[in-house]
Amino acid sequence: MLKEIKIKMDEHELAKLKEWFHTSTEQEAIQSAVTQILKFHAYQELLSLEGNVTWDGDLHSFRGEQP
Repeated sequence: MLKEIKIKMDEHELAKLKEWFHTSTEQEAIQSAVTQILKFHAYQELLSLEGNVTWDGDLHSFRGEQP
């Protein structure tokens, strides 16, 4: 579901966003920037799990390989 919002933004910053994300409209530029930020933070959350997750399975068995 999309929600329409109004924002005020510096026109020079908006032009930079359009350039960086190769978009033709301001709406696309802002949506691309928000999407990029959300993906970045999701990736950072996944990285924070590194070394903190344990697995007791047999990888060779899981892959269907012979040890």
